[in-house]
Amino acid sequence: MANARMIHKSILDSNQFNNLTIPERLLYICTIILADDEGRLRADTPFLKAKIYPYKMNLKKFQEMIDNIVKQDLLITYTANNALFACHPNWLRYQRIRSDRKKESVLPEPPAGSQTAYQPTTSPQPNVDERPAQSNSIQSNLNKNNLFRERAAKAVEKQNPQLAENMRNGGIPNPF
Repeated sequence: MANARMIHKSILDSNQFNNLTIPERLLYICTIILADDEGRLRADTPFLKAKIYPYKMNLKKFQEMIDNIVKQDLLITYTANNALFACHPNWLRYQRIRSDRKKESVLPEPPAGSQTAYQPTTSPQPNVDERPAQSNSIQSNLNKNNLFRERAAKAVEKQNPQLAENMRNGGIPNPF
């Protein structure tokens, strides 16, 4: 993770960004700050919430905000090694990192289907109506995350039924 990131002024012209609520916009900008030099970051809800909104917001509301950012195609979520990660699809377009300062990512690469999102483009950021065809892979990743949640809930159900219920309702995401 870098000490500083640039936020391009064209973000203010993005339909995707403007479809977010004000707290979601702040959350999205914070994900840019938290990303490594290849635009990847941990995306498990407790980690992100602790970094960005540590006070006065429940996990379920925070997860809804993340889901809306993903729905706007501003982040791509994926699972690797039983953990949830995210990447910024237009990272190379807006972030310029000097080669003598660039650090290789220690986080796993996104699936092959989302790699095309990492290619620099010369066209403007897509509008809401021109989203790339990634919804199937995003839905697949969401289904995998729900499967991990259910497995984790079953594992703790006998010891702590309330925790298991919270896990099933999205209050506590994948603990793996």
